[in-house]
Amino acid sequence: DGTPERLRANFNSIYAGAENAGKVAVLEQGLKFKAISLPPADAAFLDTRKFTRQEIASIFRVPLHKIQDLERSTNNNIEQQGIDYVQGTLQPWLVNFEQEYRLKLLRASEVDTHYFKHNLGALLRGDSAARAIYYGKMTDIGVMSINEVRELEEMNDIGELGDVRFVQVNRQTLENALLPPTAKTPATGTPTDEQA
Repeated sequence: DGTPERLRANFNSIYAGAENAGKVAVLEQGLKFKAISLPPADAAFLDTRKFTRQEIASIFRVPLHKIQDLERSTNNNIEQQGIDYVQGTLQPWLVNFEQEYRLKLLRASEVDTHYFKHNLGALLRGDSAARAIYYGKMTDIGVMSINEVRELEEMNDIGELGDVRFVQVNRQTLENALLPPTAKTPATGTPTDEQA
């Protein structure tokens, strides 16, 4: 006879929407209110389960986002938590492995010249903007060449020119920076005294 639909439409027209929030609902004759909520015992169980998950993760030093508990995680801190996981959880184990490899796999004559080291560079790699800033600084002071940067980014080298190192002063080569001022070669495109 359409009574449930009529009641639903009537209720929604009076109480639905932000402008009606907080209004006291008046029920028609014969209707009873039944709260739809989680019983306290079930809520306590869920809290206990969450606590247990957090405790187990802390025992093994695993960040909660690694076990899909994203309650306290944001897009801004996930990357930092990942780096923290590598430094605080994986690296201590890997150092132990490296020491065992050294003790058990190297001959006495190799101990001073060989070593084992896990490459965590890809795991510790930050976002592309942070890497660009870092690489820019390292190439500006001659610590890294363009080819070394490309290798870290898993790109092919660009030949011999990529092995040239630069320092800050107008991006000159490191070799040129070490020469006395009179012996320096002019920058590309700058006329020499003979050409002027």
